[in-house]
Amino acid sequence: MSTEAKRIRGLDGLRTIAILLVFANHKTPEWHVQALNLGGFGVHLFFVLSGFLIIGILYRQRLDIEAQKTTPKAEWGRFLVNRSFRIFPIYYLWIAVVLALGAVGLAPKLGLDQVFFAATYTTNLWIGHVLHAYPDHTGHLWSLAVEEQFYLLAAPLLLFLPSRFAKLVCWAVIAVGILSAIRALWAQDGMLFYVGSLPNFALMCIGGLLALNIDRFKVPTWLGVTCLVLFVLSSVPIYYAKPLGPWVDQPITFAVVALVAPVIASLVHNQDSVFARLLDWGPIRLLGRVSYSFYLFHQIIRFEAIWPQLNGPITVTADFVATVALSTLSWVAFERPVLNLRTRLLRKPEALPPAVAAAAKA
Repeated sequence: MSTEAKRIRGLDGLRTIAILLVFANHKTPEWHVQALNLGGFGVHLFFVLSGFLIIGILYRQRLDIEAQKTTPKAEWGRFLVNRSFRIFPIYYLWIAVVLALGAVGLAPKLGLDQVFFAATYTTNLWIGHVLHAYPDHTGHLWSLAVEEQFYLLAAPLLLFLPSRFAKLVCWAVIAVGILSAIRALWAQDGMLFYVGSLPNFALMCIGGLLALNIDRFKVPTWLGVTCLVLFVLSSVPIYYAKPLGPWVDQPITFAVVALVAPVIASLVHNQDSVFARLLDWGPIRLLGRVSYSFYLFHQIIRFEAIWPQLNGPITVTADFVATVALSTLSWVAFERPVLNLRTRLLRKPEALPPAVAAAAKA
C-alpha cells in the first residue's frame, strides 16, 4: 500500500449516496422507502468507507514509525488531535443547540439519559442494551458512537503493533464481530445486532482490509458501478425476507455490505473514469463534504411539525433544502475554521496544551 495520502476522487460522492439513503429512510415514515431500511444501508456504507480511510491513515502512520520518522506515542497523539478537532466541536455544539431550543420550546426537551449517552458517545449501547428502540432526536447518534469507539480501539492497536500485524488485527476484529452478531441473533435481538459495537467494527475492518490490499485489488469501473447498484437494490429482497425473522434478513443485510469494497477499489484505480468524475461533480461532492453535519442536523429539522397541513413530498423537500443550507453554513462558518485552527496548532505543537503537545509533536 502506498504511504502517500491524497484526496480520492469520488469518495465524497459515496458519502452523498450514504447520507441520501439515511435521509430518505428517516423522512418518509409512510412510504416504502423506510420499510426497505435504506438508512441502514447508508450507515453501513459509511462504516466501510470510514474503515478504509481510518485504517489506511493509521497504517501509513505506523510505516512512518517503522521508518523512525516519529514514535507511536507521537502518532497516537496526532491521530487523537486530528479526530478530536474534526468530530467534537460540531457534535457538542449540536447537543448544546438542541438543549437550548428545547429550553425555549422550539424543540422537544431531551431527557437527562439522552444527554448523558449522547455526550459520552454511548448511544448505541443505550439503544442496544436498555431501550431496544430509537429515542427521538438522538437515536441517529448511535452510529457516531460506534465510530468513536472504533477509533479508541483501532488507533493503539495499529500504531503500537508492527505493521505486519495490521491485516491480522482486521481479521481478528471481523471474527469477533461475527461471533457477537451470532450471539445477538441467538438471543433474537435484532436491535443489538444492528447497533452493537462489535458487528459494526467488523464492517469497518472490511474497509480496512481493502485499504491494506488496495494495490492488489484492482477493479474495473463497470464492476464498481454494478456493485453499487446491486448494493442499493438488495434492500428489496431483504425487505421481503423480513417475515422470515432476523436469522435471515440481518445476516443478509450485513453480507451485502461487502459489495461496497469493489466500489471503493474501482474509484481508487480509475480516477479519470466517468464514474469517478460524476461522483466528484460539484454539488455531489459538496453534500459529501458536509455529510457529517447534515447527518447531525437532519433529525431536528422537521417542517411537518410547523406546517402539518402540507403534504409529505413538500415537507420532505423543505427539510432537505434546509438541512443542506444549515450544514453548508456550519461547514463554512464553523467546521472549516476549526480544521484550519487544527492545522496551525499541529504545525506549532507548543500552542497546544502541554500534555497534548508532548504527544502530538512528531
